[in-house]
Amino acid sequence: MRKTALPEVVTPKVLGVDDFAFKKGQTYGTILVDLEKRVPVDLLPDREGKTLEEWLKAHPGVEVVTRDRSHRFGPGELFL
Repeated sequence: MRKTALPEVVTPKVLGVDDFAFKKGQTYGTILVDLEKRVPVDLLPDREGKTLEEWLKAHPGVEVVTRDRSHRFGPGELFL
């Protein structure tokens, strides 16, 4: 089987963050979207604030983060 390299993630200035279900009630992930270009940039394997924090540290340059009102990505969960 031939493996295809994934395109490099370009860090957006305006990042949308939302959680979603891989399997409802059991497995959740997080989608990251470049809101200026309106394209997804990454899928995270869970919906933990720590995972998002690590992604943001590895991709400096995000100026604005938008999220739904879930407590999972709120100021008490995410420290930058």
